[in-house]
Amino acid sequence: MARQIVGIVGDTRNGDAWTPYLPEFFLPFAQDPTHQRPHVVMSVLGDPRRYEDTIRKVVQHVDPDAPVFDFSTFVEETQKLAAQSRFEALLVSVFSAVALLLSAVGLYAVLSYVVDERIPELGLRMAFGASRSDILRLVLKRAVILALLGVGIGLAGSIYTTRLVADLLVNVLLLDRTVFVTATSLLFFVSMLAALAPAFRAASVDPVRSLRAE
Repeated sequence: MARQIVGIVGDTRNGDAWTPYLPEFFLPFAQDPTHQRPHVVMSVLGDPRRYEDTIRKVVQHVDPDAPVFDFSTFVEETQKLAAQSRFEALLVSVFSAVALLLSAVGLYAVLSYVVDERIPELGLRMAFGASRSDILRLVLKRAVILALLGVGIGLAGSIYTTRLVADLLVNVLLLDRTVFVTATSLLFFVSMLAALAPAFRAASVDPVRSLRAE
């Protein structure tokens, strides 16, 4: 059937954000009366919820037998479409937070063990003139090496596995520099925080007591 084109609209999606743009055409309701559940989109001023009763009255005036099945705002529809993605993002964020906490606890445990094992050595260093700041730098240097090693391995792994989450990203670069720099900086900062307690404990070692214990 021949149709007359009266206008062209921009690209739009009728589904979720992952649905690609597809060629479509729109028909006036008068030319397609067989559609049982038409969607009416309106642009209003102020709170859209205030127009619900007005819209129902208008529909009843035009066709008393035509019920209004649903009434929702554009924001609500958008939130419904994004609900699954938001849940997945929240789930990933929770697991990421747990992983960050475990990495911090792991680094703290490793450094605490190293400090406990090296207390006699640290006491001997201090007995031979090493200052507390020297001991502090010694432990923090070990923490920096471990943190950089872990962050480097994680960064390489994340770059390699970005293709696995490509389908979950919308309008986001797979290798976004801001995201990678922020995540790397956060991991390094948390690692240094976890290393402070063992480092200060090592710097507060009493050389006389440690040598007597040895």
